[in-house]
Amino acid sequence: MTSSTKRNLIFIGIVVAVGLALFWWRAPTHLETAFSSHESPGPAESSLPVSASTATNIDSPESPASNPSVPISPRMNTPVIVTKAAVVPTVRTASDTDAVPPSPPAQLPAEAGLVTAGGISMKAIQTLMKDDDFDSRVERLSEQSLQEPLAIDLTALHASAAADASQNVTGVEVKRMACGMQVCMATLSAPSLDAFQKWIAWFMSNPSVHVRSVSTGTSTLGDGSTEYRFFFSTDSSVKRAFTGSGG
Repeated sequence: MTSSTKRNLIFIGIVVAVGLALFWWRAPTHLETAFSSHESPGPAESSLPVSASTATNIDSPESPASNPSVPISPRMNTPVIVTKAAVVPTVRTASDTDAVPPSPPAQLPAEAGLVTAGGISMKAIQTLMKDDDFDSRVERLSEQSLQEPLAIDLTALHASAAADASQNVTGVEVKRMACGMQVCMATLSAPSLDAFQKWIAWFMSNPSVHVRSVSTGTSTLGDGSTEYRFFFSTDSSVKRAFTGSGG
Protein backbone atom coordinates (compact mmCIF):
# COMPACT_ATOMS: atom_id res chain seq x y z
CA MET A 1 0.00 0.00 0.00
CA THR A 2 1.44 3.29 -1.03
CA SER A 3 1.70 6.30 1.22
CA SER A 4 -0.90 8.23 -0.80
CA THR A 5 -3.44 5.45 -0.28
CA LYS A 6 -2.83 5.51 3.47
CA ARG A 7 -3.42 9.22 3.60
CA ASN A 8 -6.71 8.83 1.72
CA LEU A 9 -7.94 6.16 4.13
CA ILE A 10 -7.00 8.26 7.12
CA PHE A 11 -8.90 11.27 5.69
CA ILE A 12 -11.98 9.15 4.99
CA GLY A 13 -11.88 7.80 8.54
CA ILE A 14 -11.72 11.28 9.99
CA VAL A 15 -14.70 12.41 7.89
CA VAL A 16 -16.75 9.38 8.96
CA ALA A 17 -15.88 9.95 12.62
CA VAL A 18 -16.88 13.61 12.46
CA GLY A 19 -20.16 12.72 10.74
CA LEU A 20 -21.03 10.12 13.36
CA ALA A 21 -20.19 12.55 16.13
CA LEU A 22 -22.49 15.20 14.66
CA PHE A 23 -25.32 12.68 14.21
CA TRP A 24 -25.26 11.47 17.82
CA TRP A 25 -24.96 15.01 19.15
CA ARG A 26 -28.17 16.20 17.36
CA ALA A 27 -30.12 12.90 17.52
CA PRO A 28 -31.53 13.28 21.15
CA THR A 29 -33.02 16.71 20.34
CA HIS A 30 -34.86 15.36 17.31
CA LEU A 31 -36.07 12.32 19.19
CA GLU A 32 -37.40 14.40 22.09
CA THR A 33 -39.14 16.77 19.68
CA ALA A 34 -40.71 13.89 17.78
CA PHE A 35 -41.81 12.16 21.00
CA SER A 36 -43.29 15.27 22.60
CA SER A 37 -45.25 16.17 19.45
CA HIS A 38 -47.12 12.87 19.67
CA GLU A 39 -48.04 13.03 23.38
CA SER A 40 -51.74 13.49 24.27
CA PRO A 41 -52.59 16.41 26.55
CA GLY A 42 -52.65 15.48 30.25
CA PRO A 43 -55.52 16.13 32.66
CA ALA A 44 -54.07 19.49 33.71
CA GLU A 45 -53.60 20.71 30.11
CA SER A 46 -56.17 21.86 27.58
CA SER A 47 -56.02 21.60 23.82
CA LEU A 48 -58.47 24.54 23.44
CA PRO A 49 -56.99 27.81 22.22
CA VAL A 50 -56.47 30.47 24.84
CA SER A 51 -58.85 33.41 24.53
CA ALA A 52 -57.23 36.78 24.35
CA SER A 53 -59.68 38.17 26.96
CA THR A 54 -58.69 35.62 29.62
CA ALA A 55 -54.95 35.49 29.02
CA THR A 56 -52.80 37.07 31.68
CA ASN A 57 -49.29 38.32 31.10
CA ILE A 58 -47.34 37.59 34.26
CA ASP A 59 -44.69 40.10 33.22
CA SER A 60 -47.23 42.89 32.96
CA PRO A 61 -47.26 45.44 35.84
CA GLU A 62 -50.99 44.77 36.18
CA SER A 63 -50.64 40.97 36.53
CA PRO A 64 -51.05 39.14 39.85
CA ALA A 65 -47.42 38.07 39.82
CA SER A 66 -46.22 41.66 39.93
CA ASN A 67 -49.11 42.99 42.07
CA PRO A 68 -49.80 40.65 45.02
CA SER A 69 -52.72 42.81 46.17
CA VAL A 70 -54.81 41.73 43.16
CA PRO A 71 -56.78 38.54 44.02
CA ILE A 72 -57.13 35.79 41.42
CA SER A 73 -60.35 33.89 40.85
CA PRO A 74 -59.84 30.11 41.40
CA ARG A 75 -61.76 29.34 38.19
CA MET A 76 -60.20 31.90 35.91
CA ASN A 77 -56.80 33.34 35.20
CA THR A 78 -58.25 36.86 35.01
CA PRO A 79 -57.46 38.92 38.12
CA VAL A 80 -60.50 40.12 40.03
CA ILE A 81 -60.22 43.86 40.55
CA VAL A 82 -61.70 44.93 43.91
CA THR A 83 -62.71 48.55 44.15
CA LYS A 84 -63.87 50.47 47.24
CA ALA A 85 -67.26 52.12 47.07
CA ALA A 86 -67.19 55.85 47.48
CA VAL A 87 -68.44 57.01 50.89
CA VAL A 88 -71.16 59.58 50.39
CA PRO A 89 -71.70 61.76 53.49
CA THR A 90 -75.26 61.82 54.78
CA VAL A 91 -76.73 65.27 54.66
CA ARG A 92 -79.42 65.69 57.33
CA THR A 93 -82.13 68.11 56.42
CA ALA A 94 -84.55 69.77 58.75
CA SER A 95 -87.88 68.05 59.10
CA ASP A 96 -91.09 68.70 60.87
CA THR A 97 -89.82 66.81 63.93
CA ASP A 98 -86.81 69.14 64.13
CA ALA A 99 -88.93 72.26 64.19
CA VAL A 100 -88.53 74.54 67.19
CA PRO A 101 -91.53 74.10 69.49
CA PRO A 102 -93.77 77.15 69.77
CA SER A 103 -93.25 79.49 72.70
CA PRO A 104 -95.73 79.09 75.55
CA PRO A 105 -98.50 81.69 75.68
CA ALA A 106 -98.18 84.65 78.03
CA GLN A 107 -101.68 83.96 79.36
CA LEU A 108 -104.29 81.26 79.22
CA PRO A 109 -107.78 82.27 78.06
CA ALA A 110 -109.24 81.94 81.57
CA GLU A 111 -106.75 84.47 82.98
CA ALA A 112 -106.87 86.90 80.07
CA GLY A 113 -107.49 90.52 81.04
CA LEU A 114 -106.48 90.10 84.67
CA VAL A 115 -102.88 91.20 84.06
CA THR A 116 -102.17 94.05 81.66
CA ALA A 117 -98.96 95.75 80.57
CA GLY A 118 -99.23 98.07 83.59
CA GLY A 119 -99.82 95.31 86.12
CA ILE A 120 -102.82 93.58 87.66
CA SER A 121 -106.07 95.33 86.89
CA MET A 122 -107.88 96.21 90.14
CA LYS A 123 -111.16 96.73 88.36
CA ALA A 124 -110.94 93.32 86.69
CA ILE A 125 -110.10 91.64 90.02
CA GLN A 126 -112.98 93.37 91.86
CA THR A 127 -115.37 92.20 89.16
CA LEU A 128 -113.92 88.69 89.31
CA MET A 129 -114.32 88.42 93.07
CA LYS A 130 -118.01 89.33 92.91
CA ASP A 131 -118.75 87.19 89.86
CA ASP A 132 -121.19 84.35 90.41
CA ASP A 133 -119.20 82.49 87.77
CA PHE A 134 -115.95 82.60 89.78
CA ASP A 135 -115.85 78.88 90.53
CA SER A 136 -116.54 78.03 86.89
CA ARG A 137 -113.68 80.29 85.84
CA VAL A 138 -111.34 78.47 88.22
CA GLU A 139 -112.51 75.22 86.67
CA ARG A 140 -111.80 76.49 83.14
CA LEU A 141 -108.33 77.62 84.22
CA SER A 142 -107.71 74.17 85.70
CA GLU A 143 -108.61 72.49 82.40
CA GLN A 144 -106.52 74.88 80.30
CA SER A 145 -103.49 74.58 82.60
CA LEU A 146 -103.20 70.89 81.74
CA GLN A 147 -101.88 71.89 78.28
CA GLU A 148 -98.91 73.90 79.61
CA PRO A 149 -96.05 72.36 81.65
CA LEU A 150 -95.37 75.62 83.50
CA ALA A 151 -99.00 75.93 84.57
CA ILE A 152 -99.02 72.29 85.67
CA ASP A 153 -95.93 72.83 87.84
CA LEU A 154 -97.28 76.04 89.38
CA THR A 155 -100.60 74.40 90.22
CA ALA A 156 -98.92 71.40 91.85
CA LEU A 157 -96.54 73.61 93.86
CA HIS A 158 -99.23 75.88 95.29
CA ALA A 159 -101.73 73.08 95.84
CA SER A 160 -99.14 71.37 98.03
CA ALA A 161 -98.66 74.57 100.05
CA ALA A 162 -102.43 74.94 100.36
CA ALA A 163 -102.71 71.41 101.76
CA ASP A 164 -100.04 72.23 104.36
CA ALA A 165 -101.95 75.35 105.42
CA SER A 166 -105.17 73.34 105.80
CA GLN A 167 -103.40 70.98 108.18
CA ASN A 168 -102.64 73.94 110.45
CA VAL A 169 -106.03 75.66 110.35
CA THR A 170 -108.94 73.48 111.38
CA GLY A 171 -112.00 73.46 109.17
CA VAL A 172 -110.54 75.20 106.09
CA GLU A 173 -110.69 73.12 102.94
CA VAL A 174 -109.58 73.94 99.39
CA LYS A 175 -112.44 73.11 97.03
CA ARG A 176 -110.68 74.04 93.78
CA MET A 177 -107.31 75.59 92.87
CA ALA A 178 -105.65 76.26 89.52
CA CYS A 179 -102.69 78.25 88.21
CA GLY A 180 -102.20 79.69 84.77
CA MET A 181 -99.11 81.34 83.33
CA GLN A 182 -99.36 84.44 85.54
CA VAL A 183 -102.04 84.01 88.21
CA CYS A 184 -103.65 81.43 90.49
CA MET A 185 -107.23 81.20 91.74
CA ALA A 186 -108.88 79.10 94.42
CA THR A 187 -112.21 78.53 96.13
CA LEU A 188 -112.33 77.41 99.75
CA SER A 189 -114.76 76.52 102.49
CA ALA A 190 -114.09 77.75 106.03
CA PRO A 191 -116.00 77.88 109.34
CA SER A 192 -115.43 81.60 109.62
CA LEU A 193 -113.75 84.62 108.05
CA ASP A 194 -111.18 84.53 110.84
CA ALA A 195 -110.27 80.92 110.01
CA PHE A 196 -109.96 81.84 106.33
CA GLN A 197 -107.61 84.76 107.13
CA LYS A 198 -105.44 82.48 109.30
CA TRP A 199 -105.29 80.03 106.42
CA ILE A 200 -104.10 82.82 104.08
CA ALA A 201 -101.35 83.73 106.57
CA TRP A 202 -100.16 80.10 106.79
CA PHE A 203 -100.20 79.72 103.02
CA MET A 204 -98.16 82.87 102.36
CA SER A 205 -95.59 81.95 105.01
CA ASN A 206 -94.64 78.83 103.07
CA PRO A 207 -91.19 79.52 101.53
CA SER A 208 -91.97 77.47 98.42
CA VAL A 209 -94.83 79.65 97.15
CA HIS A 210 -94.40 82.52 94.71
CA VAL A 211 -97.07 85.00 95.78
CA ARG A 212 -96.72 88.50 94.29
CA SER A 213 -100.11 90.13 94.79
CA VAL A 214 -103.11 88.85 96.76
CA SER A 215 -106.81 89.52 96.66
CA THR A 216 -109.52 87.77 98.65
CA GLY A 217 -113.29 87.85 98.64
CA THR A 218 -116.43 86.06 99.75
CA SER A 219 -119.70 85.15 98.11
CA THR A 220 -122.91 83.77 99.58
CA LEU A 221 -124.11 80.75 97.65
CA GLY A 222 -127.70 79.73 97.00
CA ASP A 223 -127.75 77.28 99.90
CA GLY A 224 -126.73 80.02 102.32
CA SER A 225 -123.11 78.86 102.68
CA THR A 226 -120.18 81.20 102.18
CA GLU A 227 -117.61 80.60 99.44
CA TYR A 228 -114.18 82.08 100.13
CA ARG A 229 -112.21 83.20 97.12
CA PHE A 230 -108.49 83.61 96.75
CA PHE A 231 -106.52 85.21 93.93
CA PHE A 232 -102.78 85.90 93.63
CA SER A 233 -100.13 86.55 90.98
CA THR A 234 -97.05 84.38 90.45
CA ASP A 235 -95.40 86.48 87.70
CA SER A 236 -92.28 88.26 88.94
CA SER A 237 -92.27 90.47 85.85
CA VAL A 238 -95.37 92.27 87.09
CA LYS A 239 -93.77 95.32 88.69
CA ARG A 240 -96.87 97.01 90.03
CA ALA A 241 -99.19 95.16 92.37
CA PHE A 242 -102.43 96.69 91.17
CA THR A 243 -103.56 99.37 88.76
CA GLY A 244 -106.69 101.42 88.97
CA SER A 245 -107.53 101.11 85.29
CA GLY A 246 -109.79 98.33 84.10
CA GLY A 247 -108.55 95.46 81.92
